Amino acid sequence: MSISHDNIISTSDLIEVFVSLTSEAETLAEVIEEAREALTDADPVELTTEEFQIKREALDEAERELAEWVDENGELFSELEGFNHCPPCADWLYGEPLISEDYFEDYARELAEETGDVDRDLPWPLNCIDWEKAADELRQDYTEIEVDGRIYYALS
Repeated sequence: MSISHDNIISTSDLIEVFVSLTSEAETLAEVIEEAREALTDADPVELTTEEFQIKREALDEAERELAEWVDENGELFSELEGFNHCPPCADWLYGEPLISEDYFEDYARELAEETGDVDRDLPWPLNCIDWEKAADELRQDYTEIEVDGRIYYALS
């Protein structure tokens, strides 16, 4: 499972991914526990070599599936688990938007237009704003967060 790398993602989407990963991990752990119990609870006197082998293979397969899951999802799961235990922004649980580093300059421009601070239709000199510098100034109010290998910004 991976995170959608849109320009803006919501922390509620990250929480949804975390809940899904948690459910998958719990299910895999339950399968391992059941296979382990089936193997250890069997009466060795009544258990044939073939039956033992089947139970052992079931446990091995369950452990392989968990190892594959960890390879595919472990890093993301740990990252999201850390955020959920210690959210990097105040509104993490309520759907705080996270703005991609690559999109932040466009975001600054759109924010200025939406708040009425800049009218895109006005002539010079207002259409000559250094948006890179404006974005750098705006970024001071944001917290940098790395999610699944990408940098995002959340309002501090």
